[in-house]
Amino acid sequence: MLFRSYPLTLGPKSARDDVAVLSNSVAWVGTADSGVETTLATVCQHVQQRPERKFFLDGGRLMRSENSWDTYLHVSDAAPDALQEMVQHLTVLLTEEQHTTVVITDWGSWATQMVTGHFQGFEDLLIQLLRQHASVLRLYVFGARELAGGRLIAMIPDRLYLPMNSSSEHRMIWPKLVSVPAIKARAVLVTAEHATGGLAVQLS
Repeated sequence: MLFRSYPLTLGPKSARDDVAVLSNSVAWVGTADSGVETTLATVCQHVQQRPERKFFLDGGRLMRSENSWDTYLHVSDAAPDALQEMVQHLTVLLTEEQHTTVVITDWGSWATQMVTGHFQGFEDLLIQLLRQHASVLRLYVFGARELAGGRLIAMIPDRLYLPMNSSSEHRMIWPKLVSVPAIKARAVLVTAEHATGGLAVQLS
């Protein structure tokens, strides 16, 4: 059997047929020490080099480079009023059709957050924004069980599953994937074109 390898990158679609590009929202599903932390650092570096508006919702350790983001919010400061202010700012940018990328880490710490003035939770509001502004809003979301089994991931067709350190119980809510070694940063990419089984990839 012949296997072919292609670089995998984030960003605008490419006319080249030897590069696999994830041009829409992306979800990374993996536990600690699976390689997801290194991947997050690479993704943040990529986003910071791009011209769009940049939001970082930090569910983990406080970032030292928070000033490099247009909006930075740590989950410890994510009171309903603070989330309302952030959502309002994001909505204005999207209504003005400004391309915006939102990076979210540790999705489980954000999924049940509430927003002042809304009957909907934060997850519902994000889903609504994705539906209304898919052409200008890009989400890069990192999480584990809550992301894999939540409603937000249904809005994100491009997903990377990192099996290292994930329990068999955790993987029960994953789709059926091709088998890959439990190596750090080894993942399976699921897209609309490869919805069954996925593709084995090695993340940086």
